[in-house]
Amino acid sequence: MKLVKNTVIVILCLLLVPITAVATAAVKQRFADGPNFVFSGGPLVAGELHSGAEPDWSFVNDIPTIEMQLMDPLTSRRIWTVEHNGKIYVWSGYMGSTVGRMWKQWPVQAEINK
Repeated sequence: MKLVKNTVIVILCLLLVPITAVATAAVKQRFADGPNFVFSGGPLVAGELHSGAEPDWSFVNDIPTIEMQLMDPLTSRRIWTVEHNGKIYVWSGYMGSTVGRMWKQWPVQAEINK
């Protein structure tokens, strides 16, 4: 019985290592300048903030993703975009499934930030 108990403890500890590593990386990324490939990031501070006339968005057809920041909460993420008739469109994919609607909160937050 003691062997079973010790085996269960070892297995739980081994499972706890990657879970802790992923959770730590996610929390750490929240304070970084922008997102990485997996986790959303903190506010975007590098680069220039555009103000003025609507830019020519045709360049987004040549790149797969851009980084986008919401105003509230101040978080950033990497998203897919497309340009059509001079306007940029952001693909969220959250409406496609129940899991998507529960998992992705930023599309709802973006609608509130209008």
